[in-house]
Amino acid sequence: MADSKTLLNGEEVLLVVRKSLFGLWKQGVKAAIVLLLASVALFFGANEYLFLLSILAYISLVIYLFVVFFVWFYDVYIVTNRRILVTAQKGIFHKENSEIDAHDIADVKSIKKGLFATVFGYGTVLVTTTLNKQVELHFVPDPDYISQSIHTVASTINRL
Repeated sequence: MADSKTLLNGEEVLLVVRKSLFGLWKQGVKAAIVLLLASVALFFGANEYLFLLSILAYISLVIYLFVVFFVWFYDVYIVTNRRILVTAQKGIFHKENSEIDAHDIADVKSIKKGLFATVFGYGTVLVTTTLNKQVELHFVPDPDYISQSIHTVASTINRL
């Protein structure tokens, strides 16, 4: 997250955005399938091997859900009055940080694609820089508001 070491002089945090929990539906389906299979094996299992396999599946599921939560929690987009900070948590031991200065922002677009994204209000914000580099903020809640906020920051900086 943005702390006093990360922020520049006179910089203020305007938005701190995490991915929408609805964006984790694929991981939820995987977890539900493993939970169902482990429960069926535990309930109908007649020998100790199926019992041990079920226990191993439950333990693996807990570890998997911990990693999914960890990555979701530390995957953060921060919009300040001068730049966008992107912290992409790729795994427990893999994190990538990047930033875009507001004066480098050429275009901001919000995208809601699909039934779930439309109904649950999440989507992608696509930020294009003056050097044609594109940064995608995936599964953000209310992408229209976030893109408008980024556009306002870029417009304000470019007027100065």
